[in-house]
Amino acid sequence: MATDRRRRNMVEELVDNEGIEPCITQLMNKDLEKDFTYEEVCYTLKGMSPLKASEEDGLGAIFYQRFWHIVGKYVADFCIETLRGLHNMDDINITRIVLIPNVSSPRYMTQFKPISLCNILYKIISKMLANRLQKILHLCIDEAQSAFVRGRLITDNIIVAYKLLHSMKRKRVGSNGSFALKLDMSKAYDRVEWGFVQAILQRMGFLDRWVENVMRCVSSVSYSMVMNGEVGNLFFPSKGLRQGDPISPYLYGPQITHLFFADDSLIFEDVIVFGASVIKETLEVYAQYSGQEINFDNSDIFFSSNVEQNKREEVCRVLGVDWSNNLEKYFGLPSMVGRNKRRAFKELKEKLTRRLSSWSSRLLSMGGKEVLIRAVLQAILLYTMNFFLLPSSVCKDLEAVIARFWWKKKDGRKGLVCVERVVCAKGRGWDGVP
Repeated sequence: MATDRRRRNMVEELVDNEGIEPCITQLMNKDLEKDFTYEEVCYTLKGMSPLKASEEDGLGAIFYQRFWHIVGKYVADFCIETLRGLHNMDDINITRIVLIPNVSSPRYMTQFKPISLCNILYKIISKMLANRLQKILHLCIDEAQSAFVRGRLITDNIIVAYKLLHSMKRKRVGSNGSFALKLDMSKAYDRVEWGFVQAILQRMGFLDRWVENVMRCVSSVSYSMVMNGEVGNLFFPSKGLRQGDPISPYLYGPQITHLFFADDSLIFEDVIVFGASVIKETLEVYAQYSGQEINFDNSDIFFSSNVEQNKREEVCRVLGVDWSNNLEKYFGLPSMVGRNKRRAFKELKEKLTRRLSSWSSRLLSMGGKEVLIRAVLQAILLYTMNFFLLPSSVCKDLEAVIARFWWKKKDGRKGLVCVERVVCAKGRGWDGVP
């Protein structure tokens, strides 16, 4: 009798409707809310890219960096007083959106690349808040989330994902199957509800003064479009985080602690129908409160090789996603590489060819070609080569593509130099060009 009574009265689980535990201590809040200083303004400005796109006045960060001895006191006083609440942030938080065409004669919005031009004074203020928040961000965000947290890299996610997917593909025996769910987040930054951001920050334990400063940065923004050199009327958003704002990445992170790298999400789970239904319900609740939209039609799911057909179909039905034999890419890299490595990495050659086709009509000097090769082409290759050892045949193909671009004459004639006769290792004096 006593055993039955103890079993009935045993507490197996507790439901917490809050969902988020406070993680910001009094000491952290004290550091966050201490008065901003002149030195912080100087440090923030020095860390900004000098030639990045500036606002319509044309005064980029390089202007303030070079003439700091003249304007420094006025800029620092304004930024510090604004953070104290003495100045309105609306006047400096106006963003001009310039549309850069991706194709000739564009007609649709998808054929443009929007560039946001923000006021440098606002960016200094936002960056000062971001610098303080960055110091404690690793305590607010789960280890599964590697975006924007100091000491965590995108490489961590790629290596872990590749190893897990590889082991799932090779797992052919056993009753315990697993699946990997890759989510498609539609306009992740643009759909974030401001009220959700504020509630998350307050629940995590940030004090009202800090939350107020952050929300002033988020909610005081206004936009205007620049078309054909003319500035349109201002319009005011009601939600969303602006990409390019220094503080936006640090606000997006705490909301998705278990959704790996910003809006790129890869979830692993055992093949259990109940577990799949819990994932679906959790994602729907998250989307409802945050304003995010998860496009399940464009999401994919990959099963380990030992999962039976009927179980795969049942899990896909619960989640509402399509079953895929290969997740194709993760962060722009192949999620799985089989025996035919040449086929897996053939897209690298296609990337270089596409990029070079847009340069072929330009009259470039040898110096101009060298800059493009170093800054663009080699950067494309290095990203992949950080994770994979490319086959020698693929490397030769890539070298040939770059060499043809380097030696090609302005009139289209081929170069007369045999590459093998003129190059040597970098350690022996080669400057890195083909």
